[in-house]
Amino acid sequence: MLFNYKGIAKSGAQVQGVVGAESKVLAINNLKKQNILIISISEANSNISFLAKQSKPTYKDFEFITSELSLLLDNGVKIDKSLGILAKAKIGTSAGAVIETISLKINKGASLADAFAEFPDYFDSLYVNLIKIGEETATLPEVFAGLSTNMKFKVALQQKITQALVYPLVILSVCLLAIFFIFNFVVPNMSVMFREQESLPFYTELILVISDWLIAYQHFLFIGVLIFIAMIYTNWQNLKFKTFRENLLSDLPIIKSLFVQTERIKFCSGVVLMLQAGIKIDNAVALACGNVKSDLLQKEINFSLKQIRQGEPIAQALASSSLFPGFYLSLIEVGEQSGKLDTVFNEITTRSRTEFELSVSKLINIIEPLLILVMGGIVGSVVVTMMLSITTVNDIGL
Repeated sequence: MLFNYKGIAKSGAQVQGVVGAESKVLAINNLKKQNILIISISEANSNISFLAKQSKPTYKDFEFITSELSLLLDNGVKIDKSLGILAKAKIGTSAGAVIETISLKINKGASLADAFAEFPDYFDSLYVNLIKIGEETATLPEVFAGLSTNMKFKVALQQKITQALVYPLVILSVCLLAIFFIFNFVVPNMSVMFREQESLPFYTELILVISDWLIAYQHFLFIGVLIFIAMIYTNWQNLKFKTFRENLLSDLPIIKSLFVQTERIKFCSGVVLMLQAGIKIDNAVALACGNVKSDLLQKEINFSLKQIRQGEPIAQALASSSLFPGFYLSLIEVGEQSGKLDTVFNEITTRSRTEFELSVSKLINIIEPLLILVMGGIVGSVVVTMMLSITTVNDIGL
């Protein structure tokens, strides 16, 4: 049974979390052993009900958990004790609740793979299958070490993508704020001297019209933007919208290359893990396909998988997918002939990561001056227009 609790730790900090025990009395005793003064404790209706009350775990949480499990197992700590240590380390968080639940299921006799499989939102089929192999072959430390490396790789990839997006968004935000300030405060204050003129240059009239329109309708524009963002957020996982996004990304020249590179990295790193665990190439491709988020690329890989299972050479089968350019297909062909496919796919992963980092750097180097030019052009053109307008008015007055 699971119990939600609130209490005060020995340090004086207030804590809350979930504890597994056969009864409420045993749960209280377990908490007392941890030097937690209980404020309240109640039975959890379900794992999901408790997790819903907590902030959703991030991918980085489970990367940390996987890395720590790898370290503990490598140092000879048994899996049940390792999970208990991690549950305490993440006490009061939803990630801690997941680990606590897994620990409880193992203590009740469930296999480690089955316990992890209870949380498909956090641990995909690749993760679970590797744990199952590790249990069967007594190589759990090596499996968790491989999973840890793979997850760290993915976290670094996500951070790189975020880094690529942050700077352009900051520049764009500054540009929008500058435009908002000019048309809401600068232009209205200076427009007083223009209103009494019978005729004005077209550029002055244009600036005044834009300013008046923004002041009158900008709140509707703001609401519209919020509604648009809300619609994107609510429909992000919608199948039609997901297909639209993928088609859009696959049509944009520079973004398409980055999109394919990230998916190639995810797929190849998954294949490497499976091959190193002793899985046959067809099953490795099938399971690694789950690492790929694009439905379009998944369909292409599944088509290649059918060809592999029908006896086609791996390189020839994967040629039907847009995931691999010709050079990488040549490497796969060499790896197939030499029996070193894991080494080849690892090399492709490393090369693709290097390509991705270079592509991101180039993209940032292109976008940065472009955004500055756009911002400077918009703000500068408004300022120049206002100065020309003032000069014209002064000339008319003279």
